[in-house]
Amino acid sequence: MFWTRNLVTFVATLLGVAVVAFLLGYLLRQYLEETRRKALGVQREKVLAEAEAKAREIVLSARDEALKIRAEAEQEIARRKQELERAEERLQKRQEALEHRNEQLESRERRLNQRQSELDKRKNELDKMEAKRQAELERVSGMTKEEAKALLLKVVEEESRKEVAAVIRQVEAEAQEEANRKAQKIISLAIQRMASEQVSELTVSAVPLPSDEMKGRIIGRGGR
Repeated sequence: MFWTRNLVTFVATLLGVAVVAFLLGYLLRQYLEETRRKALGVQREKVLAEAEAKAREIVLSARDEALKIRAEAEQEIARRKQELERAEERLQKRQEALEHRNEQLESRERRLNQRQSELDKRKNELDKMEAKRQAELERVSGMTKEEAKALLLKVVEEESRKEVAAVIRQVEAEAQEEANRKAQKIISLAIQRMASEQVSELTVSAVPLPSDEMKGRIIGRGGR
């Protein structure tokens, strides 16, 4: 009977230990599962945080890269614009130089045409003179010595008269031009002197001239 009670007690004890072990195992599994879930949650949050940080880093890096690319593009545009402006300036200067050169060539062409016209005119005059001389020679060939001499003197006299008249006209023109320059200089000096003395009388003062000849030299139209 004693052994029976001991066996019952032992079995009960084993059952109690088994129940306690089961409960402890269950609680331990629950704890471990909860711990694992928490660990997974923490890991997930950590991963999410790292992902968000990485995403922010990528966004910031992309923004910086975009700003850098934009700045480089703006610099390139500014450089191209400056190059274009310099090219346009060079083209403008070249065009102006070509226009100036064209004007010079046109002016030279006009002078050459005028010179050619003068040469043609002179050649025509020389041809006429040569024809006239040839006719005179043909006519002189039938004259006596005295008649030829008289004709030669007449021709020389006419040519000398023409040359003298041309020289006189040239001298008169040069004298007239020199007189005009001197008269303009005298008037300019007189006006400056009068202006320095009395400005208010500049427009109403008169400069007396000694004679009509001086007036004609100043005006250039015979004093009128």
